[in-house]
Amino acid sequence: MNIDISAKSHDIKYDLWPIAGCDKILVSLLTKLVKTIGSVMREKLKPLFPLDIFSAVGTWAIVAISACYFMLADTSYDICSVIAAACLHICFITLWLRSTSETTQNASRISKMVLLSVQYVCVISLYFLVPYNYTAILITIWCTLLPKVMSVRSAMLTAPLWSSPLWLIYQFHWQEQYAFVSSALFFMFNICNYSGRADEKMSGSLPLNNSRNASLAETSCLRQLDM
Repeated sequence: MNIDISAKSHDIKYDLWPIAGCDKILVSLLTKLVKTIGSVMREKLKPLFPLDIFSAVGTWAIVAISACYFMLADTSYDICSVIAAACLHICFITLWLRSTSETTQNASRISKMVLLSVQYVCVISLYFLVPYNYTAILITIWCTLLPKVMSVRSAMLTAPLWSSPLWLIYQFHWQEQYAFVSSALFFMFNICNYSGRADEKMSGSLPLNNSRNASLAETSCLRQLDM
């Protein structure tokens, strides 16, 4: 009996080539669907969660969760240290969100400074508890609140003061060799942040100055006409 070897070894996928080619179309349709849903969700959530607050909370979550996870995975840290670090992280972000609320914005300058001081103490305490120097990202988040209690220029001048504990603690407490470089990098992050805010403030004041100059010119012309 003759057996057709070619029929036995025939691959059925070649008989279904039109269907097999639909995978690219399906992936393209799913990609478009995901993009559409994402854009709709961004538009819906934007009034509830501004981009700056969303990015700050997201950054905080990555820092806090990763730090607690790595400390739990390391047997040299006890559970009490991990719990204390978690509590300090939660305390920091709670007070930070409180500082960004409309109620706090209308509060007195002393109330704002108290909230900022407690947040700063939380970050410094985390420096002593958490051995990972990327915890200093919290200082960058904290520094975004300084223009609420002082000018942008003053915030830029005091930036070395807020960045120096990172170098001192991780250099001498944790014996980290390149702590000074990390401190300098986070200091530059803060300067870039303040520079961006200063540019926004100046660009926002330009229309006001132009309208003010226009109104003054109009008033001057009217006076000349009256004369």
